[in-house]
Amino acid sequence: MKLKAISLTILTTLALLLAGGCSSDTEAPEVPQATYAVSFRLDPGKAAGTRSSSTPWDYEEEGVAFENRIIAETVTAALYTMDNSPVGVITRNPSPEFLEDGTAVFHGELTTSLDIEQLRAGKFKIMVTANCEGDILDPASMEFTAHGTERDFEAIPMWGVAAISLAGLKEDTLLDLGGIDLLRCMAKIEVSADSRLQAVTVSSIYVTNAALSGYTAPNRWGDFSSTSAIDYTDPFRAFTGSRRTTVHGEVKNGVATVYLPEVPNTPDREVTVEIILNSRGVDFSGTIHLAPYRGGVADTSRLWNVTRNRVYKYSIKSAPSPEQPDADFEFELMINDWLPGDDILIEED
Repeated sequence: MKLKAISLTILTTLALLLAGGCSSDTEAPEVPQATYAVSFRLDPGKAAGTRSSSTPWDYEEEGVAFENRIIAETVTAALYTMDNSPVGVITRNPSPEFLEDGTAVFHGELTTSLDIEQLRAGKFKIMVTANCEGDILDPASMEFTAHGTERDFEAIPMWGVAAISLAGLKEDTLLDLGGIDLLRCMAKIEVSADSRLQAVTVSSIYVTNAALSGYTAPNRWGDFSSTSAIDYTDPFRAFTGSRRTTVHGEVKNGVATVYLPEVPNTPDREVTVEIILNSRGVDFSGTIHLAPYRGGVADTSRLWNVTRNRVYKYSIKSAPSPEQPDADFEFELMINDWLPGDDILIEED
């Protein structure tokens, strides 16, 4: 299984790191490894989808919310010092335990070269990723390729971190490391027509100059020991050298949605949202700029980057019609954060 391959890579990398970086003609002494039984929790939270809506956006498999989906076998975790040195990995059991409130408890083994007294006395944090691949011991290099709609990829990559205490660590006794909130590594753009607009629907949307790939860890990932501390800071971290493309969204129940990795928005490579509305049987096209508007005109000197964990929600308030084909598009915009740890649903294969 893929899980076994990932675990083997992680443990091998850790052994190399802990053995030191110098070469020698004599064989280096083997660093002893110790294992401790631990668990950590990923909490699904309540039934709210984002700050902009209390209605979950349902995935088509038995009502599982796509935006909140975690594929259990992709969850990886590692132990770090507060200055971001990896000192252990957590090899978890394949399947989590589900509590009555929906919380998923992952049980596993912490493997480390630190002795138990160092672990009890030290200050540490646990880092967790889900729905993506890469080396959890090198979070700066972890990346993913995903964009489009729920039909194009399985689940949104997620990342999280939490400070933990190992003061109660004992041999042969399970230690609960607590819960970890997760940050979504992608942005969501949503366009719909106001319900008061008669006979007007969104037919399609597509985004120009969208990125194909993104980084799993956010900007300044090493500065934080809690995912919630990133909630109101700028987590933007654009993928270096990412190719650009046009990404098409999907219309479902009158709402057009597209998911994107982070991407810088600049005048020479501007990211735009192109929409097609149907008004009384006639299609009209328009462009939404990711920028503030003044008097109905976009200020493209102040373009907004497409930033992870954000929902860009556009509601069309006025649109052209067969009777007024030259009328302007007017819309309201809400930009909201997906709450870290909100509505996470764990799914097993």
